[in-house]
Amino acid sequence: MTRRILFAALAFVAALSAADYSHGLRAQSLSLPTYTSAQAVQGQQAYEKACSACHGANLDDGEFAPALKGGDFRLRWGGKPVEGLFNQMAQTMPPGSPGSLGDETYAQVLAYVIQENGVIAGTRQLPADPALLRTAMLPSAAGGPGGGLTLGVAPLACGGSNVSRPCAT
Repeated sequence: MTRRILFAALAFVAALSAADYSHGLRAQSLSLPTYTSAQAVQGQQAYEKACSACHGANLDDGEFAPALKGGDFRLRWGGKPVEGLFNQMAQTMPPGSPGSLGDETYAQVLAYVIQENGVIAGTRQLPADPALLRTAMLPSAAGGPGGGLTLGVAPLACGGSNVSRPCAT
């Protein structure tokens, strides 16, 4: 009898706890960042002036600073809100005068970096307000928000007459 009461009490506490948490927690939706092609072009120009001496002309061939594209970069920044990268850039770059480029220019450079990491341009500019970048993330080295899909490539269809593999069930 006491086991039944104990079990019922534990079940009640567990249900009560779950009910409390379901009202107070909300998942944050993360998506790929959006930027325009024009913004990335402006970012490339700013990058060439202020960043390429350390990070390299190709973003990954610098002698004095880490790569800003490729696997190592995505391992560090992939799957995380873009806000963190924006803040890191604005607070530490360029080394001799951090913050000197201004938020708009940092957003442009970030748009260029995002483009070079495989995110396709859209119709909305990347915001220059870091708080607006909390829900956008870079793709990770393991496929990012696409669940392993390559950015910019449509997933293969399955089960059609011109497809050699059946759909998974």
